[in-house]
Amino acid sequence: MALAALIAVVWSLEPGGSPEGDGAPVLTTPASEPRPTPLPDQLGHGQNEALLPERAEQPDDAVARAGQPQLPAQLFSDGARRRRVGPIDVSVLVVGRSGRPVADAQVQLFDEAGQRRLGGAARTDSAGRCELALPDDGVRLHAWHSHWGSSGLLALETLIDASPDASPDASTEADTHARSDAKPQRVEAVLLLRPLTGLDVLVLAHDGSPAAGAELLLRPSGGSMLLLPGAPQRTDGTGHARLELLSGVPLLLSARSGSQLSEPELVWLEPDEPDEPDEPDEPDEPDEPDEPDELTLHLPGPWVVRGVVLDSAGEPVPGADVTLWRALPGGDLDRGVYPRGKPLRDDVTSLEDGSFVFRPRSEGAFLVQASGAAHAPGEVHEVLLLPHQPGARLELLLPEQAFISGLLVDGEGQPLEGVRVHARPAHHFDLGAQAYGPTLFSRLGQGQELTATDGSFRVGGLHPRGTYIVWCRPDQRERDRKLVRVDVPAGSTGLRLVASEQALARGVLESLVIQEGSGLPLDKISATLVIELDGRVLDTKRPVLRGAGGLLRIEGLAPGFRYALRVDAPGCGALELPWFSARAGVQRMDATLPPPCELLLRVTDEGGRALRGVQVSITLDTSFPVADAIRRLSTDAAGALRVDDLDPGTYALLARGAGLTGGANVTLHPGATRSLDLMLHR
Repeated sequence: MALAALIAVVWSLEPGGSPEGDGAPVLTTPASEPRPTPLPDQLGHGQNEALLPERAEQPDDAVARAGQPQLPAQLFSDGARRRRVGPIDVSVLVVGRSGRPVADAQVQLFDEAGQRRLGGAARTDSAGRCELALPDDGVRLHAWHSHWGSSGLLALETLIDASPDASPDASTEADTHARSDAKPQRVEAVLLLRPLTGLDVLVLAHDGSPAAGAELLLRPSGGSMLLLPGAPQRTDGTGHARLELLSGVPLLLSARSGSQLSEPELVWLEPDEPDEPDEPDEPDEPDEPDEPDELTLHLPGPWVVRGVVLDSAGEPVPGADVTLWRALPGGDLDRGVYPRGKPLRDDVTSLEDGSFVFRPRSEGAFLVQASGAAHAPGEVHEVLLLPHQPGARLELLLPEQAFISGLLVDGEGQPLEGVRVHARPAHHFDLGAQAYGPTLFSRLGQGQELTATDGSFRVGGLHPRGTYIVWCRPDQRERDRKLVRVDVPAGSTGLRLVASEQALARGVLESLVIQEGSGLPLDKISATLVIELDGRVLDTKRPVLRGAGGLLRIEGLAPGFRYALRVDAPGCGALELPWFSARAGVQRMDATLPPPCELLLRVTDEGGRALRGVQVSITLDTSFPVADAIRRLSTDAAGALRVDDLDPGTYALLARGAGLTGGANVTLHPGATRSLDLMLHR
């Protein structure tokens, strides 16, 4: 008689407590422990229509009648050895969180992939036990109770490996067949139930009406594998469904109706507090279920933007990058000023026939642009989706790319090989602005190319109507010594760049920064440096200096370029220094920072009643791309708002709330406090 081997199935009830992932048992035999395989991600919005997943296969009738969901095809890897050892008797003990036996729990067998239910099934008795006879070790054990929860899947071969009867050579094929008539092997398994928590789900269509028959898609967050029995797959006629989910486990829940897929919502249900222990021999009794949590999912509307990307000859362009943005009001992205509202950007790649499709989640105005590796960027198209006009079709044309070619030599006329030459629009580049809409960089493109052995270069990817800055760094060890040519039109040929000492000379700006009133130098200084060409911002640098002395030093200024400087420090107001032209050598411009300003604002309606929770934007009038140029705040219960760290200058105030709006301009002087009553109107 084989000795019974008790394998303790243990995992943490705290979120993230198990390195193997919640819901998958962690066995005491790690050498044979199965590892979960992550679920494939659901394809989200903005993917090409041809790439959208097919409808998930439905479980067979027997599974559907039992109320069980379909399981992923690959739940475990093949890390454990697969052996046939003859008949196996398994004694199963199902326990709750406190370790007490759970009566009337359902124990089910699944195939090795965790996909198909096998015939063997049993329910535990009052002692929490049941017996199962298995044909081989390629199965998974699972326990479930409608109140106590789910155990996850236990790989039976780990029990076989841990049994004293499992000899090292028992895995050979000859020995396996020789033992086919052997006495059944007996093992024992302990299955620990994780609690289930109720979640009420309401799915709404784009017009706010209940979405009946919507399919609920549930997947783990972070790749942990779970078995979630009893979960309904579709909403009822009122758009509602109730899920019984594992608590303390991060899950992603979304809804699908036809081709409409909602945004996935993160669900993390809090586990119940552990029960007080009863008498040791007393079986567990389930508690009354708590009120379930609630979650609302919103399906997108029937909005769709389709199109095709074509080259200048009218041929489709496969593999082109197509971008869609939501059109937002206000802002100036080329100056680094973001518009109002939450940005929306979606990117797809055109298919072999050049086609693409976007499925926005709401109506409104959108911007669409295409670009390709061997083409210049296309024009920006505006699309308006309305209830009576839910779709749009576009033809995006990619013009032929233009080039800038020339020769790079040193001061003695010798060619410079292997130097990277860049061509970029003459404007400020802001990485964050690309989330809000097309910038000059996306409209005109940019390129780079290494010089050949004869010093020649040919930079492509440029728009035929663009004007560019061409620059290079002849010596990579001297990062600040750049050779720059401005106002170079696309299509230029014969451009000669001479890396002479005079052309590579750089200027230095020094500034002693002190505090107004005390005259003491400031220990921590930050500065924004702006370069101008034809009234447009080219670049910004923001060095942060720490330490005593208050000395600000900025190197690498290109002679002949115009610069401006904005200096600020904690506890002081910012100061904008006047524009200056850089020259070779050291220039000196000292700065005295003023004290900050204070604004006291009271917002009322036309009847003089204070308005609570009104959104107020405070925008500084400045030519600098200041990160905090726009401050968005809310009034308190008394309709008041206080800001005590504003820089001196002129501000535009705009308030909205309760269907009312109002605005004003206010000038703040250094160290002054300004009180203002702002009345809102319909």
